[in-house]
Amino acid sequence: MLPYIYVGILVVNIVAFLSKPQNNRYICFFTELFIILFVAGKRYTGSRIAADLYNYSVNYYNPVKYFKISPAYSILSAVGLKLGLDFYAFYTILIASVLIVEFRFIKREQSNLHLIYISYLLYFILIPMDLLKNQCAFLIFLLAFPYLLKDNKYENIKFILAMLGAILFHYSYVLFFLLFLGKTRIGQKSYKIAPTLIVSFCVILVLTKQQGIIGKLIIHLLLFFPPNIENRFSRYLRTQTYLSSLGVILIYLIALILVNYWKKIMRTMIIGNSGVAVQPAKLVSLINWGAVYIPLLMVNFTMHRFIRDLTLVAIIFCGKGTLDPKSKLKDRLLILNGAVAISIGWFLLDIIIQGYWKDFLSNFFVNVYMDF
Repeated sequence: MLPYIYVGILVVNIVAFLSKPQNNRYICFFTELFIILFVAGKRYTGSRIAADLYNYSVNYYNPVKYFKISPAYSILSAVGLKLGLDFYAFYTILIASVLIVEFRFIKREQSNLHLIYISYLLYFILIPMDLLKNQCAFLIFLLAFPYLLKDNKYENIKFILAMLGAILFHYSYVLFFLLFLGKTRIGQKSYKIAPTLIVSFCVILVLTKQQGIIGKLIIHLLLFFPPNIENRFSRYLRTQTYLSSLGVILIYLIALILVNYWKKIMRTMIIGNSGVAVQPAKLVSLINWGAVYIPLLMVNFTMHRFIRDLTLVAIIFCGKGTLDPKSKLKDRLLILNGAVAISIGWFLLDIIIQGYWKDFLSNFFVNVYMDF
């Protein structure tokens, strides 16, 4: 029964997105409630789905041990233990809070919630149920992202301070400071050229099987970081990916096409309720400069998380303008196609190509809160 309800809610949101340029409050309420219960109701069943929940459940009872790696999450774990919460009660409260804040942010930014729900139900729902610390860090990054779309230096400081909080959950988020490249004068002028060169270079490395060059270079750069960070990342960098990295590059290119199309139908967009007009070109520039994370794919597929996070940000902001009464069905249809292509692309890479399809079918709909 649950799979039919899941697919039914997905179809209803697709129809709602295409039929009217507005967020239907009733559909949004029930969809958001469903997503939160579905994610919070996941348990480790010995499968690939929600596999990291097992490690989280073990580490939860010893937060001090992992304080150096993720101090913010360790503090939250300690608070949960102090309140007498077992891991799954803690997980339910934390992940529900994260998703509620995320969806409220999207609504505040006047983006289309139906577009986001569709993307979540097609793929992105897998992230919060498996990568808890990453999801907390991503929420902070998402909340801080609008600061990057403004030229005021104080907004840059706000972004930096917010990202320090994200780093306390997952220190890999320090790499998102590289997005400042898209804000520089040179970065804004070369936002098309630089990604083209980076993508072309990486494709050549894959086809000639010379990806190891990137890993050796990054290992030398890690010498400037603390030992715990160096040791954690060096084990990833001693490997290399092959054709799977080309799949990530393809998804990234679809995201670029999506934001560039959105740019053509949007002259300005409003960040939150601040009333400050921002040129869509700034968003396009930042997403384009996401190409700086592609070289990381040459050494380990795990590094696709940076591109994945940026594609979700692209989908969220491309939903802006689709709530305008003047929004055209043709434009909404093309934006929907881009979001669906990105979501299904990640699903194919993470589930199908890695051989988890049978595992997905047998375990994805196992849920303690919706056992029907």
